Amino acid sequence: MNKKNFLAIALALPILLMGAGCASQTSTSTPASSGANGTVVVSLTDTAIDMGNITGVTLTENKIEFHSATSGWVTASEDTRTFNLLELKSKQELAFVASTSLAAGNYDKIRVSVVEILVTTKDGATVAAKLPSNKITIKTTINVEAGATTSVNLDVLADVSLHLTGNGTYIFTPVIKIETRNRASVTVGVANRVHLEKGERASETTEGMDIDGEMKSNFKFGTDHKFDIDGEGRIRVTSTLGEGRTKVKIVVPGKVELE
Repeated sequence: MNKKNFLAIALALPILLMGAGCASQTSTSTPASSGANGTVVVSLTDTAIDMGNITGVTLTENKIEFHSATSGWVTASEDTRTFNLLELKSKQELAFVASTSLAAGNYDKIRVSVVEILVTTKDGATVAAKLPSNKITIKTTINVEAGATTSVNLDVLADVSLHLTGNGTYIFTPVIKIETRNRASVTVGVANRVHLEKGERASETTEGMDIDGEMKSNFKFGTDHKFDIDGEGRIRVTSTLGEGRTKVKIVVPGKVELE
């Protein structure tokens, strides 16, 4: 698997991205499905635990795509939206990311293009976090039924996604819990907040990004990994192997194209 540009959510995003903060465009209704099409609504949230010195994590995305074996990649939205993940967490809300009409069938991936991740600390400083890849490609099971609505919920777990480096900068390796529901009742209300009712849970998985920018099932970096960013903007991750041994890997974000 390859890599390129970065947060969806659902994308219930509990895909990813919604409009919790600011959004260049907003939607307050979902398109009506017709013929052999169904409607897919993506939402985003964050159920991370307390993050100590971190008071804000905002994610900006500008493209949501779905993949199927028959149609390849299909664009659902190219709106730029910004989400305040910790605000969603504190209010236990789902933010609207995208709504689209898709041909009925099975879709196996969702891809979110991330513009930037900004981290704000208690002293008021705001810095950009670096991602191994600005494209988040998540394997999942999305069943689109003709005339029905499918919900895709992306829960971005900011507390296990964000890593402080030795020189005070940040690395963001997204860990996302994805839930999909068939025949759901979805409404988009004030401030682009999503209200999800009913629906049959079709799938629930968790994926995390490795240092190469690939999303893997039930993956996250632990305390045995240390991160740094060198003067050329390369990400260095050092893992402890035991018996005094360590392994170092250096990655140049964005140099390898995703499939």
